[in-house]
Amino acid sequence: MKKYIIGDVARTLGLTTAGLHFFEREGVIEPRKGDETRRFYAMEDVIRLISYKKYRSMQLPLKEIAHQFSPEGESCGGIVEKLGTQRERLMELARQYEQMAQDVAWYEESIARAEASLDVIDLAIMPQTCVLTIGADGIISPDKHQQKLAAQWLDHLPSTRLGVCGPGPGEAVFCYALPGERAVQLGLDQSPGAQMLPQSVALHTCLKLHRPYFDNPALAFETLWQQMEARGFRQNGTAMGYNLCVECTQGRRDILCEGWLPIA
Repeated sequence: MKKYIIGDVARTLGLTTAGLHFFEREGVIEPRKGDETRRFYAMEDVIRLISYKKYRSMQLPLKEIAHQFSPEGESCGGIVEKLGTQRERLMELARQYEQMAQDVAWYEESIARAEASLDVIDLAIMPQTCVLTIGADGIISPDKHQQKLAAQWLDHLPSTRLGVCGPGPGEAVFCYALPGERAVQLGLDQSPGAQMLPQSVALHTCLKLHRPYFDNPALAFETLWQQMEARGFRQNGTAMGYNLCVECTQGRRDILCEGWLPIA
């Protein structure tokens, strides 16, 4: 019988000695004691540990793997069933990561575009967006049902975005916002109090806002409302903006915001 000492096994397999002791306690491996009372591992132990790493690479929980290798472990049929369940979990996780990558790409592109066109007012298409406002300020409420509702939206960060919406000149409140299609996909468009803002022609700008914005979110649309009046337009729906990021430079924090004001 070949004998392998704990340090050699741990370093080769990328495991800690504490981890090896855990598997010993769980009955996954059965180290022997040599003449000098030092633990050593047989080939059977090493192969079991490599199998553990195989299953761990599939992101199976540690306890499940330990149970599988115990004397009361799984039959082949049980292993097949467990792997099928894990495959479904991983496929769902892959879908979540794909969506997350799309969200990250949106933030990356939006921030770069906004920074490059600061304070420029143009005509653009406001994207369809589902918004949710709760409580007096739009994002926090003392009502427990509304708190639970907001938590459901926040479970879908970063798809859910912190936004601001303005129903009319001088009026605005912070909100939770989701792209319309994504809100429908998640079923959040049916949330009590949710409002779907349609795609529409709008005045558009990107700007940096400062601390007063937190107490007066209407600052997000102030220049757009001024331009609307100067050009003889009228507001044709709820204004909407995204708080893209907070830029910290020279000890100052600026909120980078992209806003749209539907007009007719």
